[in-house]
Amino acid sequence: MYMYEIPLLTPELKWMLLGEQANMGKLLYVDILDDIAPLSAFVYGIIDKLFGRSILAYKIMALILTAFQIIYFTNIVHKKGLFLERNYVPGLILLVFFSVSPDLATLSPALMGNTFLLVAFGAVINQVERLGIMDNVFEIGAFISISAMFYPPLCIFIAWAMLILALYSGFNLRQQFLLIFGYIFPVGLVALRYFIIGHQYDFYENFIGAIFNIRQFNLNDFKGLASTMTIPFIFSVLGFFVALGTSKYKNDQTRAQKIILVWFLIAFLSIGLMPYLSPMQFIPFLLPFAFYTIVFFESYNRRKLVPELIFLLLFIFTLFINYQSFMPNLSKFSFAKSSELLVDRKIINKEVVNKKLLILGNNLSPYLNNVPSTPYVNWAMAKNEFDDLNSYESVIKIQSNFEKDAPQYIIDQQNIMPKIFDRIPTLAKRYKVQKAGMYVLID
Repeated sequence: MYMYEIPLLTPELKWMLLGEQANMGKLLYVDILDDIAPLSAFVYGIIDKLFGRSILAYKIMALILTAFQIIYFTNIVHKKGLFLERNYVPGLILLVFFSVSPDLATLSPALMGNTFLLVAFGAVINQVERLGIMDNVFEIGAFISISAMFYPPLCIFIAWAMLILALYSGFNLRQQFLLIFGYIFPVGLVALRYFIIGHQYDFYENFIGAIFNIRQFNLNDFKGLASTMTIPFIFSVLGFFVALGTSKYKNDQTRAQKIILVWFLIAFLSIGLMPYLSPMQFIPFLLPFAFYTIVFFESYNRRKLVPELIFLLLFIFTLFINYQSFMPNLSKFSFAKSSELLVDRKIINKEVVNKKLLILGNNLSPYLNNVPSTPYVNWAMAKNEFDDLNSYESVIKIQSNFEKDAPQYIIDQQNIMPKIFDRIPTLAKRYKVQKAGMYVLID
């Protein structure tokens, strides 16, 4: 646990806001303009209903899911004998890698989605060890689909399941259709709901379409990510080459290593679907990292002191990377800063409290003591309308959203409100400048 106050990340604040808005009766993708997956939004709504804006509730839920994944992974490798020895080293290694960055301890969509993806992994392992594939491949497709309904980049893991089952099991055409049907069934239910209420286009545009939008990642994001994930990656690469150069593994253990390798390749392809780059988005990589790191440590099974010393160094370095990213006392050693993700309490205007607020920009910190107004919480999606003011449709949408839920204060981080007022004169009459970048409602 941290010796300081539990840090609140900007993504966590946004998840709280989404849950809060959902409990206010607002409909995701219609009244809430965001590309978050529907099951993640549902969970955040439940947490808000039970605990409100409680960062402790989010941390506890994240801890429970992390513990489940570690226990489940350890149980699978024990039951199937995927390593040379049956011990608790697999769970320990996975726990260490979950500790490499503070944002891995958040209740992120990636963490929730990875929980169901890991269950799908266990189901695939069960299928592969049988002589003939069973008809319950439907559940594999359903688990992968549910994981994608929490975290959309996981949708491409259906390719992993199809490839593994085709290579290592008798996978006939009927069972392929069962797998695909299980995959489309959960998302089909959600799509049907939006179709029934007449908002199928909003669902497609703001969720399905947003998954495949072209991302433009910042170079600094890669630098910070590399600093965090380099050590797990190096150990897993060493383990991979150890696996290639040894013949002491049985056929089913070698097959499991290949299954994990395909997992890693599919996970690598999912990077292009990630909304932004941060360690929390790379949780699906922890399974192959941990798996091949265990293989690396097994190569020292006759020299007990060597792996223990290496693990001790790994553990110390992991803790250092975790704590230095937020602690100012360690900033001079910092090579994986996470401070940019923190909610900046210094810029919060203490005079604006419990007000209906609209922030035009990426810094959501002022929302901490206020309530969001209008659907525009996610600036990455909102700017599609605000940057297209030459479109009559965009102007009408903005005007309509302001009329439905007019914010009492507008914090303009993009200096775009003058253009809005120029396009919508009636809106300009309702607001006055309180200070640079801030407007207040006067009617």
